[in-house]
Amino acid sequence: MYLFSTLKRHLHLLVALSAISFSAQSQTITTVSPTTVTNRSSITITGSGFTTAANANVRINGVAATNVVVVSASQITAQAPSIATSGSYNLTVGNPTTSTFPIMYVAPTATTVSARVSRVITDFNGYWSSTSENSSGIQPDTQHNLVGFRYGPDNTVFSTGVNNAALTMNGVGFTAGDFRALPIISVSGNTTSGTFIALATKIDGNAAAKVPTAPGVAGLKLKDVLIDGIKGLGLGTGITNISSGATLDFTVNNIVTEKIADAEPDIIITQTASPDTGNVNDIYYFSDNAGNIVGSPISANLNLITAVGSYRVDLFTVTQNTTNEAAVLVTGATGAGFDIGSRPIRVAAFKLSEFGITDANKGNATRFKVMPSGNSDPAFIAYNAGSFIIPAPVITVQPVSRVVCPGTGSATFSVTATGSNLTYQWKRNGIDIVGANSNTYTISAVQASNVATYTVLVSNASGSVLSNPVYLNTIIAVQPVSVETCLGTATSIDVIANGLSLTHQWYSNTTNSNTGGIIINGATQANYSPPVTAVGTIYYYDVIVNNGQGCAGATTNAVAVTVSAVSNAGTVSPNKTICSGSTTSVSISNFTGNTIVWQQSTDGTTWASVTGGSGASSATYTTPAISVLTYYRALVSNGSCVAATSGTITITPTTTNFWEGDVSNDWNTAGNWACGTVPTLTTDVQIPVVTAPNVYPVITGATGGGVADARNVNIVTGASITVTNSGFGVFRVAGGIVNNGTLDAINGTVAFLGTTAQSIPANTFHTNFIRNLTIDNAAGVTLAGNLSLTGILTAKAGQFTTGDQLVLKSNVATTAMVAPVTGSVSGTMTIERYVPGRRGFRMISSPVNGGSIFNNWQEGAPQGDIPGFGTDITGLGAGLNGFDASLSNNPSLFTYDNIGGTSWVAVTSTLTNNLMAGKPWRMLVRGDRTINQESNYATPTNTTLRSRGTIATGDVTFTNLSQTGGRSNFIGNPYQAPVDMEAVLNGSTNLNKGYYFFWDPTLGGTPVVGQDGGRGAYVTVLLPQGTNTSGSVANKYIMPNQAFFVKTLADGPASITFKESHKTLLTNVTPNIYRTNNNNPARIAMQLYDSNSLALNDTPADGLIIDFGADLSSDLDDMDAPKFTNQDENISVMNGTTKLSVERRAMPTLTDVLPLFTNQYRKSNYTYTVQVENMDGGVTAMLHDKYTNTVTELANGEETVYNFNVNAATASSIATDRFEIIFQQAALGTKPFEGAAFRMYPNPSEGNGFFIDVPAGAD
Repeated sequence: MYLFSTLKRHLHLLVALSAISFSAQSQTITTVSPTTVTNRSSITITGSGFTTAANANVRINGVAATNVVVVSASQITAQAPSIATSGSYNLTVGNPTTSTFPIMYVAPTATTVSARVSRVITDFNGYWSSTSENSSGIQPDTQHNLVGFRYGPDNTVFSTGVNNAALTMNGVGFTAGDFRALPIISVSGNTTSGTFIALATKIDGNAAAKVPTAPGVAGLKLKDVLIDGIKGLGLGTGITNISSGATLDFTVNNIVTEKIADAEPDIIITQTASPDTGNVNDIYYFSDNAGNIVGSPISANLNLITAVGSYRVDLFTVTQNTTNEAAVLVTGATGAGFDIGSRPIRVAAFKLSEFGITDANKGNATRFKVMPSGNSDPAFIAYNAGSFIIPAPVITVQPVSRVVCPGTGSATFSVTATGSNLTYQWKRNGIDIVGANSNTYTISAVQASNVATYTVLVSNASGSVLSNPVYLNTIIAVQPVSVETCLGTATSIDVIANGLSLTHQWYSNTTNSNTGGIIINGATQANYSPPVTAVGTIYYYDVIVNNGQGCAGATTNAVAVTVSAVSNAGTVSPNKTICSGSTTSVSISNFTGNTIVWQQSTDGTTWASVTGGSGASSATYTTPAISVLTYYRALVSNGSCVAATSGTITITPTTTNFWEGDVSNDWNTAGNWACGTVPTLTTDVQIPVVTAPNVYPVITGATGGGVADARNVNIVTGASITVTNSGFGVFRVAGGIVNNGTLDAINGTVAFLGTTAQSIPANTFHTNFIRNLTIDNAAGVTLAGNLSLTGILTAKAGQFTTGDQLVLKSNVATTAMVAPVTGSVSGTMTIERYVPGRRGFRMISSPVNGGSIFNNWQEGAPQGDIPGFGTDITGLGAGLNGFDASLSNNPSLFTYDNIGGTSWVAVTSTLTNNLMAGKPWRMLVRGDRTINQESNYATPTNTTLRSRGTIATGDVTFTNLSQTGGRSNFIGNPYQAPVDMEAVLNGSTNLNKGYYFFWDPTLGGTPVVGQDGGRGAYVTVLLPQGTNTSGSVANKYIMPNQAFFVKTLADGPASITFKESHKTLLTNVTPNIYRTNNNNPARIAMQLYDSNSLALNDTPADGLIIDFGADLSSDLDDMDAPKFTNQDENISVMNGTTKLSVERRAMPTLTDVLPLFTNQYRKSNYTYTVQVENMDGGVTAMLHDKYTNTVTELANGEETVYNFNVNAATASSIATDRFEIIFQQAALGTKPFEGAAFRMYPNPSEGNGFFIDVPAGAD
């Protein structure tokens, strides 16, 4: 069993090996023909075993052949592949390779520029020459034949033999030649989707349409258009994209030795419909009868050659999915790229020597082959009949046209041709006539339907030749067409008619009819140039007579000749500046024309038809939204007249919105603006001059969220913007301001809040005054001219550079201020402080760090003092150290030593003491510098102190304070703004937070010059309420330029810090609560008046406050405010030996006595006004006058007025302790009783009654 199995396996192995061996040897090559090939040469391989295409893998030098077809088991056909280099290679068959055969491959020679024909001459309109594409200005539109061409390095013109006389008549020197189209019998292969028949536009009789049914067009075949025309050299017809399978093969005989190396070309190739791109690699070569290459093939790519001209062409489709031989013209091609238009004409020529033909091998060259690439577009392929013979028929006698009137007889056409085994096929209008197959063709009885074009195709085995067309009677090939022309511009109409001995006569008519017209003398040619001297339309037609026989003639259609007036583009609308992103309209008027084409340009040089918008062909064009500079113009054509070009209209889009003011003066009303939109911070605005009833903008803050916005602002001369409404009108500017008109912000607010640096030019604002100025630009704002500000300066963001030209004004009504600074301020400014005319001391401070007091408050002591500014400052050494001279030369400027002293220190020089923000001064202000200092009785004048320097911003801290508890510290407000003293003291260190002291120079009534009194008084301001002791205007807010006193709370370091957040620009701020348990304390408030001042409703001389509360102590403590001594009258309450301006103590009892201190009386008659509030609990306050021994009830909730007199001669009347406040339940009589056990009130009594309280147990 094992032996049998082994033998069986060996047997199977032998069978398999045998099968493999048989398969490997089954495909054998016996012959290959031809054996000398080039790219796309057809190769036939014979052998055996060729069973499938997969096994029939044909290669040359390893490169796969194309179009391999297994014809049978013993035959394969294929086309040679493209191989770069010529050489002897192996042809192999099989997969894997099983058989080889030697083969010679000849690589085609590429087309060179030297092959270019640089000029063609045809018989279009008798004679047409072109030297470059479109260069002649005329494009042929009918069939035209190649008459001559220029070729070679010597630019020799060679004739084709079509019409040598035409060359001679036009003065063209030439070398005579005899060129003929290759005599194509049939076209092999199949059509493709790219195959079309190309016809010059008038061949179908209609230049404006494609007419596939026209005579001579219907039924056309591909072969027909390759051999039509005289000698087959028609350039007006051709094929596009002739398929690669359409191999053309011609018999060649008798190559003339002398022609091999001469200068005359031997093969002409045309390309008449190809676009300017793509490759056209048709291959041309000579071979022997077996197909072996003789010489060198040429690969012709005419797209590498410059065109010599162009012609007007129609493209027609052909039958698809059929052979090239059977395909006929179907219809006009449609779609992109198939419009009636022009195509370039390219022509190349090659010599026999370039095909490698020599005297030695010419005998082997018996065939000439053309192998298209599938992309070529030939009109014809021609050969030089003087160089070699193609034994195709040659027509020696062409047929001739006949004239036979219909119904009168017969007509016979005949042709004479040489060649062997000739066949004939007569054609009528290009269509084969059945049975017309001899050299003659007779129409036995001519009828009108027989009138046509006739040709005859003469053929034999070597080729075919088509006769020249002949005509029976008159054939109108192309009707005249209507034309339009311009007045004075010549034009012509013409007809293309064929027939024997034709004559023409043109007629004119006023109607569209070809009968009844008026004969035109001398108009007897095929073309006619009508008069063009009058505008209008005239109709014309041509009556054609054939050989003198009208019966055989024809009449053309009537055509219109329209003469139009010269085009005139008229007048354009003016240039416009419009809002960016908006549309506008442009227009022309007074123009002459019926066609308008609007054009646009962005540079004024390169123009294109407008896009978007509406009315592109009307007199008015509405543009789309425009955001860049755009130019517009109109091309106006009248009929066929040359278009006239209008002037240019410039449309300038701008971000500028123009004020019109035709609705109201409200900035934020869209209808007031040219763009119909309210400006924003990104909008440039221009305020032009407007005329009534239109108005200029007034910004009040009543609309637009309280603001009016703009980027760049341009106010033209005569125009204005007003910003008003007590500063509530806010004008926000993000760019620049150009003001040639008026920008009135005297009562308004202007804010600069751009994102790039801004500048405020000189003279920007009316009279250089503004109320409020806001800087809110991180990139900074610079002031470039003088500006006076009367309201509030707000430096919110970025740096404000003053340019040393800003003045903060002060007058009797208002003082300019600086809001909390969150940006920065650079540069100096001048800050004014108005001081009313009242001789007296002022406690002031500077808001700037600047130069000397001399140069500021003394105005530098000019020779001519300026009324209303500065003040005189006196001191020891009058005339020295900067002091002004006075009668006494007493010091008038003092500082206060917070650290070591408790008194005023006279300034020793105003030259060396500079202004420092927050440094306090006590200064006697007599008035401006015109006051007569030699007299103490000079009337005070109003004045304004000017401080020039840099303002203090950010935190300002003072530490030069007393470290002794209870001591006073003199401090100045460092800011040009009110500060909240509650907030300032709450943030201080070791200072009493319950009050501060303020010198009110207005207290004491109206002063009398030369008399004491009315020189002001200290006021104690209680915090947090902000009330004061003396009926002063002082409150919790310290004004700018104001100095004040605060008390060190306890022994130890003390400091005070002013912050930007402490500033307040409001006067109606509700105070914060200082003590939450007693907002309305029981209070006695006393004020001392000179009685005359009270009667005049003038100011008090001094005052005090006594507060009572259950949480207060009657002992002396920090809640009590000491008394600052005045120059004139003083009043205070005594706590022990301490004089107090404010005492805060426990609720009163019947035993409490509050001594009062009064001194320095300047008058004789005085009045106390006493206001008692919230005093309850059965206790009544009484004012006890010890000098008069009277007790006066101080009624709760009322103001009590107590009048008294003093006499300096009576000590008890001016005693400092004359008055006290007591508390009683009852009092009797007008004098106090010692140890009284009962009380009577009121005392003195009022009205008709009084009350007596008797203690329990009294008798």
